[in-house]
Amino acid sequence: MITISWNTRKFQVALTEEEWDTCTVRDLKEKCHRITAIPLEQIKLLAYGAVMKKDDAPLSQYGVREGSQLRLLASKGEQQQGLKTKLEEKTTLAELERIQAKLTDTLLPEIEAYQKEVQAHNSSASSRADDADDAKHKLITRGLYFGEVLMQVLFEFDGVACSPTFEKSRLMRKEGVKVSQELLERVDRIRDSIL
Repeated sequence: MITISWNTRKFQVALTEEEWDTCTVRDLKEKCHRITAIPLEQIKLLAYGAVMKKDDAPLSQYGVREGSQLRLLASKGEQQQGLKTKLEEKTTLAELERIQAKLTDTLLPEIEAYQKEVQAHNSSASSRADDADDAKHKLITRGLYFGEVLMQVLFEFDGVACSPTFEKSRLMRKEGVKVSQELLERVDRIRDSIL
């Protein structure tokens, strides 16, 4: 366990036995970044009064071992920027969650119901030839509607700006786009199956 002092706060960073052998200064800075939200390039760590300058150096090079106490330095502006960045990512995640909920909670059940309607129509299409053209037209139109709504969802995902440092947001947006595209292909297959 390493204790990090940052202004008036202290926090601890735990390392496994394997990590003690391989942990570099950069690895430790990344752990500090996750706790403080200070950008990596703005974090300076001090061990026994010396700045740990070499990011690729093992912690042992600076005499860091179990129970060591280090200091983290960052100017107030850098700390505020870190907090601002954390808030921006939280806002971005909330927007992505809103779009994702629209996709999974609203559109997915409607598309599944649409698929069942198409299957029911296809199984009874030969017995009701008179109404079949009108029902077919309505089902095709509904499929086109779902296609348009899914394209709008894709544009919504695309419109969410994710900073390169917002890894969770970028992964969530990527997954949302993938699910939207899969649903769009599914709707196209369902619509193409209408007899």
